[in-house]
Amino acid sequence: SHPIPQALTVFADGTKTRGACVFQINDQWVIHHTPAQSSAQRAELAASILAFQKLPTRPFNLIVDSLYVSQIITNIFDAYLSPAIDASLMALFLTLQQLVMSRDTPFFVAHIRSHQPLPGMLTEGNDMADQAARLPAVLSLCSPSPWDSHSYFHQNAKALAKQFGIPKAEASAIIQQCPTCSQHANSIPMGVNPRGLEASQIWQMDVTQHPPFAPWKYLHVSVDTYSGFVMASPQRGEATKHVINHCIRTFAVMGRPKELKTDNGPAYISSAFAQFCNTWGIVHKFGIPYNSQGQAIVERANLTVKWALEKIGKEKIPPGLPSLQNQLNRVLFTLNFLNITGCSPPTTAAQRH
Repeated sequence: SHPIPQALTVFADGTKTRGACVFQINDQWVIHHTPAQSSAQRAELAASILAFQKLPTRPFNLIVDSLYVSQIITNIFDAYLSPAIDASLMALFLTLQQLVMSRDTPFFVAHIRSHQPLPGMLTEGNDMADQAARLPAVLSLCSPSPWDSHSYFHQNAKALAKQFGIPKAEASAIIQQCPTCSQHANSIPMGVNPRGLEASQIWQMDVTQHPPFAPWKYLHVSVDTYSGFVMASPQRGEATKHVINHCIRTFAVMGRPKELKTDNGPAYISSAFAQFCNTWGIVHKFGIPYNSQGQAIVERANLTVKWALEKIGKEKIPPGLPSLQNQLNRVLFTLNFLNITGCSPPTTAAQRH
């Protein structure tokens, strides 16, 4: 109920995009940012949670300029959390409640009005937190935090846990707090399809549409049925020339498959594509017509790629194919080189390939 003497003073603030918590150690300001949030209040709440995560054993006085956030932190310890609460907000509440309940050292929360004349360090600290929250996000891929890395790549929990050496529960909490990932359900399970016993033995290939990429809205997708490695390329159509262009791009990355399975689309049954497969020494097989399960692995890959594109689709990028290709390549890097899947032991698709 009273400020803690000689304790560290932490300032938290948020904007419509993200939050920041700041404090001084040895007369140097330390700044931590949250991933993107859907509102200023949630960003400030996430920034306050960062204070508990970064200072688990150190007493501190937390200064916030949101009465909403102050009241939440004060009352979260034994509060009942209704299942009807929005999923991303519930994740923030649960994380905060767990941190408060497991804490052994004291903390104090104070609410102050923003942009008011305050004595001494309070003015400086509040301004520092406000400026930090408003700075444009700049991600260093050399040494990002788990939150920063996920806000850019949106990798899964297993990948976060392994990449940063954090507990699986903490990695899951980061994903649940991501306003983008919390809106997407888990991927559907793979169907029962013939699988290769080694990399590049059996591939499945298909075409799906992603309207935001128009006029390059036709995404040609290939997936290795053994490793799960996914390759996609944006094309202007789904004619034979587009299929062949996608195949050659894919071979340059994944190698050449021994067997390729597709549906009975016009481009796939054309004599030109048959000649192409013969030239490359590829056995081309077709699924059963009108059987939606025959291409279940690549259909799942279609959904996974499009869901991942939707996660980063709100970012403002210059118009044109190079920018769209960069966006798609970032998704493919996450799916193939970051996300950890499978069992005994879980690995990335790139490692299996």
